[in-house]
Amino acid sequence: MLGFLKASGGGSVAIAEFSRDTVLYIYENPPSWPSPKDVEKYVEELYESAKAVFKNVAILRFTLRTPLTIHTKWPYLPLEIGLAIHPLLNVPYIPGSSLKGLLSHHIDKACGLDAVELFGDAEHKGMLVVFDAYPVKWEKVMEPDIITPHYREVEGEISEVEASPTPLVYPTVPPGVEFAFIIAADADVGCIAELQQRIADALARGVGARTSLGYGRFKFKF
Repeated sequence: MLGFLKASGGGSVAIAEFSRDTVLYIYENPPSWPSPKDVEKYVEELYESAKAVFKNVAILRFTLRTPLTIHTKWPYLPLEIGLAIHPLLNVPYIPGSSLKGLLSHHIDKACGLDAVELFGDAEHKGMLVVFDAYPVKWEKVMEPDIITPHYREVEGEISEVEASPTPLVYPTVPPGVEFAFIIAADADVGCIAELQQRIADALARGVGARTSLGYGRFKFKF
């Protein structure tokens, strides 16, 4: 990457071009491993391991309705706008910390417990443990999306001729991809149905970046 940028003279245009070419290459040449079955097997193995540690464990599944973009400044993916990629599985994923933050923001009470009791805070450990979410069914696990920046102002004026805005091509997870993640609890939880519905409501509002524009919205799979 550094060699390319130096050869190109550096600057935002070179970075944008590198990002575009990289995202399009990944889209047109997806890695052969892992397959959805490989990731599904990994999730099942996590589930079996979690059952040996926690009293209550469940796998929740949900399907993307709109494109997902998350961790856009992911340091391990050298793009202008990045995406969270799992370091072992080499697929986009949703970190458990992001899911837990979303759920604690939208679920103020469930199962007779408040948000702190469920998810914890800086001083208290919550009852629920939220694992990372992984894609387990897909045709294309990643596709390009585009943002066109606003025109740059020159001396307080915008010149349509001289502005030349550079579109930013960045990776997203497309609609239709099914994700799965595990939730676990140290204590007995007798209201899984209520908890699942509250989680479904939260995920329907969107997770990740650009949720105000409709990104990252899911349909829960009961």
